[in-house]
Amino acid sequence: MSGMGHAQIQVVDRAAQTGKPPLRDLSCRTSKVLEAVVRRMPGASEAPQEREPADTLTAEASGHVAALAEALSGSEGLLQQRIGRIMRLHGVSAATIIDVYIPHIARQLGRDWTEDTRSFADVTICSSRLLTAVRELSHGQTADCRGGWDAPSVAIILPEREQHSLGAAIAASQLRRQGVSVQLMMGRSDHEVLDTVNQLDLDMIALSASTSERLETVRKLIKMLRTFARNLPPIVVSGAGCVDEPEVRAYLDADHIINDPIAALHRCGLTDRIPRSTTAPGLT
Repeated sequence: MSGMGHAQIQVVDRAAQTGKPPLRDLSCRTSKVLEAVVRRMPGASEAPQEREPADTLTAEASGHVAALAEALSGSEGLLQQRIGRIMRLHGVSAATIIDVYIPHIARQLGRDWTEDTRSFADVTICSSRLLTAVRELSHGQTADCRGGWDAPSVAIILPEREQHSLGAAIAASQLRRQGVSVQLMMGRSDHEVLDTVNQLDLDMIALSASTSERLETVRKLIKMLRTFARNLPPIVVSGAGCVDEPEVRAYLDADHIINDPIAALHRCGLTDRIPRSTTAPGLT
């Protein structure tokens, strides 16, 4: 569930942004599905570049984001120092840092890479620092300590060779703050994922497709799960690599395509099982 809802982390697919032909390593079927969907999208022929609305952040929040973005390229630990200062002096919550500020910075990193203003190595280092910040801000949250005995249980899965883990970490933090038990699986083989799914009593599985070329990987994993998994719960696919269209859902054999983790709970009928008091320590 890499980059969901307002926390969606869109590491930009160059082909989608520039209007160039689909990547050659996509299967023919994947290309045809995506092309059919894109042709029906308003303004598809113009291949517009996505931008954050100018009024997404307040002036104060924009200043905070700029300060944190600057710290990313500084010395090790500078980002954490800036985060701590903003939280202490301005009363900004850890949840706001995780859900709003960090995704905003990550989207800018994606645009910088697409526009060749940052190197891949620089974007990788900065993304790693953002991921560390999310983990430290979410310290104390574990997969099973937040919810009650009947709280929903969710697996967030980044398929093998999927490297865009920031969105999944943010989604896991959001769900755990809602009292959901989260099993976060990153980089495991399809067989390892299947074995783990069969050992768990899950209410929802969320798979990430961060770019369009990952759709075939996700499709193959879903096929394996539907063939061999026991008591399979609804499967949700999210990420910048897919759009919620009937052809894409049918191709993937997914139950839902949605980028908001909380909305995904609702779509799967799980919101009535979320505990009433769900504020996690350290995230207020």
